[in-house]
Amino acid sequence: MTGAYKENPKGDWNDIWDRVYCSDPNGKWTYFKENGDTLYSEFWDNGIITERSDFFKN
Repeated sequence: MTGAYKENPKGDWNDIWDRVYCSDPNGKWTYFKENGDTLYSEFWDNGIITERSDFFKN
């Protein structure tokens, strides 16, 4: 799996979890089969999934 979480734009790491940084998916997430082929992708916008594609495609 590859993907990223919401960034911390201020660099202030105090109470980071309370401010919901580094826990909300953001951008494209890709999941892979054991052989390395793409299984499916998800697209996230600040913790809200906006699109899923190629679910369990052979």
